[in-house]
Amino acid sequence: MKGLSVISETLFIPLAGRIYVSKQHPKLLNDTKALEIESQIDKEYLSLKHADEYSLLASAVRNSNFYRIIQAYLNEKQHDVAIINLGSGLDTTCYRMNLGSNNWFDVDLENVIEMRRRMLSENGNIHFLAASVFEDEWIKIVKEFHPRNVLVVAMGFFYYFEKAKIVDFIDKIFSSFANVDVAFDTVSKAGLFVSNKIVSQMGKKVIMHFYVNDTDKFANSYANHTVCIPEERFYTRTLNQIGSELKLKTRLFMKISNWLNMVKIVHLKREN
Repeated sequence: MKGLSVISETLFIPLAGRIYVSKQHPKLLNDTKALEIESQIDKEYLSLKHADEYSLLASAVRNSNFYRIIQAYLNEKQHDVAIINLGSGLDTTCYRMNLGSNNWFDVDLENVIEMRRRMLSENGNIHFLAASVFEDEWIKIVKEFHPRNVLVVAMGFFYYFEKAKIVDFIDKIFSSFANVDVAFDTVSKAGLFVSNKIVSQMGKKVIMHFYVNDTDKFANSYANHTVCIPEERFYTRTLNQIGSELKLKTRLFMKISNWLNMVKIVHLKREN
């Protein structure tokens, strides 16, 4: 789409995945907002070249997993919460959440936020912030709301940057908020190879860099924090919910991914 960077254009991959799953497997994910805005987007951007069932499902599974993490955080903290969705693109998770009086912030570059505002509503406690994720501007804005509890999520975002940049960024988040969780998805080195191949097949000219082989080793580079270990592997719930509806090849890929822990969500918590 005109004006979007190569990385920003990847926002159509998870949107296409959520639309596909909402139509084909609504038991896993029923994203009515994604379906509403489908007609506003040129079909060229949602027609992912050579995307198979596994590729279309992957981002929707990620979204479903993060939905549970975010809702569990809201249920635990209940009040004075800020959820920050980094590199939000056209993500519509906030419209499915039970936010109560808490605030949600979608952060992305200015041209992406302009597109969000044309298609999605910003009102009440849902805020769109036009800012570079790696700069301090959005942090200052969030602090003006004086949240006691902060959850920062990066869904499919960190992949496109070098590890050193991500490490420094997470350290800045920990330094900026007293009580903060950071949750993001990542892959192993083998998973990164597979992910780059899939994105290339979809016609996107972008290279992903960030991966984490050893979650504990990565997390231990940060002081004064705990690591929340997921109770299940990335595709376990999906296989239990809709495994019988999927092609044999898709089920096999998901089981191998789980077995090798190729795709994972890292959840770091820091409390003072």
